Amino acid sequence: MLRAITEPKSKSGYISVDSVREMIDFLETKDYDKGILIGKKFTNAARREMKSANIEVVSDNFSPNFKLERLYSTICNYVEKLCMAKCGKIPLKDSDCNGFVEGNYTCDIRLISDNADFHHEKSWVDFLERDLVKLLAIEKELKRAQQGCRSFT
Repeated sequence: MLRAITEPKSKSGYISVDSVREMIDFLETKDYDKGILIGKKFTNAARREMKSANIEVVSDNFSPNFKLERLYSTICNYVEKLCMAKCGKIPLKDSDCNGFVEGNYTCDIRLISDNADFHHEKSWVDFLERDLVKLLAIEKELKRAQQGCRSFT
């Protein structure tokens, strides 16, 4: 389970222990074994709570050493999930995707996917982590847009 918090609830800009406890409850409810919380800054209490709950943290100051293949595999899974949500299909080859037309990217998912392929080829873990965070932000926006559509029906 990956969770990115791009806009903390607190005015200080720190992710609080309340957000961590919310994630712990979610992990227990959904019966997940492990979680990874991605954010910019965490309070000390939040860090202690994550440590006791076996939740990994990724932040500007601390980034765990993800294994390259695991990170790339996660990105590929997210790309497929987002393609399905946005376009209703998973392209089997480059030409099946309309996100790259006449040398220009028309889809952020396709752009991030192509970038991730290059970053994987170069073994650039830091860039792959950023690619994943970008995909998580796109997922958040897609969910927000879908919820907005439902509220008017």
